[in-house]
Amino acid sequence: FEVNMGSPLEAVDVYAMYPALYQKQSDWESAGMTQAPPMSKEWHLEQIGAKAGVSLPEICLIDDDFKNIRAARSSGCVGIFVPGDNGFELQDAISQLKAKAP
Repeated sequence: FEVNMGSPLEAVDVYAMYPALYQKQSDWESAGMTQAPPMSKEWHLEQIGAKAGVSLPEICLIDDDFKNIRAARSSGCVGIFVPGDNGFELQDAISQLKAKAP
C-alpha cells in the first residue's frame, strides 16, 4: 500500500507470533520447533527476519505493548506503538508514520 509520504511501503508478509501459545511441548513440536520459543520480542524479530529474508531495519513491528516497541527499536527494527484499547487501526499507524516523515 502507499501512504502519502512520497514513498511506497511494501508489506512482505505479516506474522502473528504468540509465544504463550507454544509453551507446551506438543504445541511447539507441532509447529516444527525444537523447543519452546523464548518470550523475548528480539528473538521473534530475528526469526521473522530470517524467514522473510530481510534485515532487522526492514521489519516494522506494530504492537500495543510499549516494552515490545522499545525491544524492536533497540534491535534496529521500526516500531509503531498502537495506544488504547482498540487494537491496531491502520489510520493510527498512518498518522504516526506521517508525524515522523521529514
